[in-house]
Amino acid sequence: MKIKKISQEILLMVLFVQLLLLLNGCSTKIGMFVHANIAPLPSYQYKFSDGYLGTYYVHQKGNKENSDVIVFFIGGSGHTSYFYYLRQYFNELQGNTTIYALQKRYVKKRETGMRKASKEFDYHNYHSQIVQDQKEFIIGILESNVFKHKKIVLFGVSEGGNISVHLAKEIQEITHLILLGSGGMPALEEFKMWGSQYNMDFDLVYQEVKKYPENIKLRIAGQTYKYWASALPFKPMDYFKSLTIPILVANGEKDEMAPVESVYFMQNEFKKLKKENLIVKVFADCSHTLEDSDGKNHKAEFFRIASDWWNK
Repeated sequence: MKIKKISQEILLMVLFVQLLLLLNGCSTKIGMFVHANIAPLPSYQYKFSDGYLGTYYVHQKGNKENSDVIVFFIGGSGHTSYFYYLRQYFNELQGNTTIYALQKRYVKKRETGMRKASKEFDYHNYHSQIVQDQKEFIIGILESNVFKHKKIVLFGVSEGGNISVHLAKEIQEITHLILLGSGGMPALEEFKMWGSQYNMDFDLVYQEVKKYPENIKLRIAGQTYKYWASALPFKPMDYFKSLTIPILVANGEKDEMAPVESVYFMQNEFKKLKKENLIVKVFADCSHTLEDSDGKNHKAEFFRIASDWWNK
């Protein structure tokens, strides 16, 4: 079997599933669009060392003067603007917290993520570029502000989980790490489990993308070969095993994008290493967006757990 023989019907089905996830809470909802325009979140610019002017957002929860927790939020895949959903995403979070979120390169302020991404976005949308940008941004923000005695939390969701654990190893100022919808299994193994739902063999996918690792025209499951060539070799445990900071990992039991087995794998690896800095919360009967089969969303419960955890 060759990758080029994967049927168009399967690829369309995968894209359709991703679209449903997008519409049902993974990134954007109609309500988020309305709320963002009624109470727009201001954007700021960050100049990178290569001259690129990046966009970032700051969302203040509670009283800024009494805020002793700084969260750097790293979202999932795609090119939806934080302008639409950052404030709404953290709606259930209680307490005094300052949240920073750097937008991926070449995402326009009012980009809904529903149309095709630009070539510039595709060219820069891959693991090592995102890590490089986030690292420069986070260090820059920490150096330009007085955050002494504050808790510095990295919070990665879905794709942002692997980005976050990579960064946590490289940025010594990080005091806490949170992953939601992301685990510790090697990326290739995790995507093999995910792809099996659609009869996609990610061993073959990886063999194919390695032939054209810079190609942004060829795609599999909506992502470019360049994206996959950078994402699939990543092994989170290579980074987790050296971390001594507190780590909180949460996942839906029925997560259709990030298999819960990846979290259990991570738990077992930590036990083997005799590491005691990991807390895991699996939400029973919940999807990637922490919504259960009755339609109830458990994100408020997750944020209660997270805030209690970092406030200890």
